[in-house]
Amino acid sequence: MLRLIPWCVVLSVGVATVCAEEPKVTVRPISDADSVIAVYREDHGRASGGGPAMILAAWPDGHVVWSADRVKGGAPYRAGRVDPKKLTALLARFDNDGLFADDRLNQAHFGPDSQFITVYIKTGKSQVKMRSWHELFEESDKRVVDHRGVATLEGRRRLDVLREAPAEYLFFRSVWSETRGRLNDLVPAESTASAGKPVMKSGVLTWEEPASK
Repeated sequence: MLRLIPWCVVLSVGVATVCAEEPKVTVRPISDADSVIAVYREDHGRASGGGPAMILAAWPDGHVVWSADRVKGGAPYRAGRVDPKKLTALLARFDNDGLFADDRLNQAHFGPDSQFITVYIKTGKSQVKMRSWHELFEESDKRVVDHRGVATLEGRRRLDVLREAPAEYLFFRSVWSETRGRLNDLVPAESTASAGKPVMKSGVLTWEEPASK
């Protein structure tokens, strides 16, 4: 989908006005896509206003964009292409593994007024939307996230704390880690800098890229 925004330059009052068009912008759907893989960070904090930060997104035509920061996301972004068959095969693998079959994976695991990461994968009528804050908080080696929330380790070992978590929460963490790991295979070896950015309007997320000059 292309969006054109006209602009005008007045040469002199009462003489002539020259109108042109801004460079085309390619808008790639995410929330409303028929098929997509997207990982992005959101911030529901009271002082938030910067919008989502993309970590990785891939579309059926093989177009992939990603951030060098695989946890927090954000610019600068890179863009590249993978074989569309690779994306189709990965989505089929997710389906066969049962990723879309367990609705409990869609339950949010984050607190109020917080940042969290969303893993959104959709193909046709099947989709999963996992949301969690554990990667962001566990970047610090002094914190651990379990089913109860965020806590400081205070001398404890992180895995010892997680060992006491319910099996259902540990299952969520396991599926999350395995899914995130498989998505890393979508990042191509060759890439170019991308001036694109994620745009959230009325709860609908898209990726907008200016046309190359």
